Amino acid sequence: FGGLVAKGLDAEIVLLHVLEDKKKDRSKKILEEGKNILEEHNLKVKTKILRGSPELKIINEASKDYNLVVLGSHGINSIKIFLFGDVAYRVVQCVETPVLIVRKKRKKLKKILVCCGGSKYAKEAMRFGAMLARAMKAKTTLLHVIPEMPQMFRGLGMDETIEKFLKTDTPEARILKGAAELFEKEGLETQVELRHGFPPEEILNQAERGNYDLI
Repeated sequence: FGGLVAKGLDAEIVLLHVLEDKKKDRSKKILEEGKNILEEHNLKVKTKILRGSPELKIINEASKDYNLVVLGSHGINSIKIFLFGDVAYRVVQCVETPVLIVRKKRKKLKKILVCCGGSKYAKEAMRFGAMLARAMKAKTTLLHVIPEMPQMFRGLGMDETIEKFLKTDTPEARILKGAAELFEKEGLETQVELRHGFPPEEILNQAERGNYDLI
């Protein structure tokens, strides 16, 4: 999946393997297999081997001059991190570089779900999502979840709610309108969705309904 993204962005790949156990050193074989797969798709690939704690070495390496870190999700240890493997979760928490977590194999990247929010990270996610969508020529859905439905919108149909909501001058409406304008400027095919409820639950529900290639 990292190769798919790199090809769309015309990016160079650094394939990293962190060796924990010197007695089971398969790093060269692992990297060679990965490099061969990527080079079949005409991608520029460099390899690197580091020794030590995977999360510490990945965090340190990711802090260098990279535009994106791609990790597989392995080993689910608690409900708190049910979406990620433990190493992936700690890397996401500790680095400023955008991190892409891959759970299942996808052969294409044609449908992207971008979650809108007011934090600086959400704004960066929207800009990065727009860049990926443009590079991959992907259809995009902008999703904004309001934790609780405002009283003025209760009883309205969802379509009518979106239309009226976008006409208000609330912080949430400005976020969603700003995101829509960003994607429109990029010439992207974009659908806007508004939900209310528990944000993680609503995002997962939208992801299941939409069969997205990337969130």
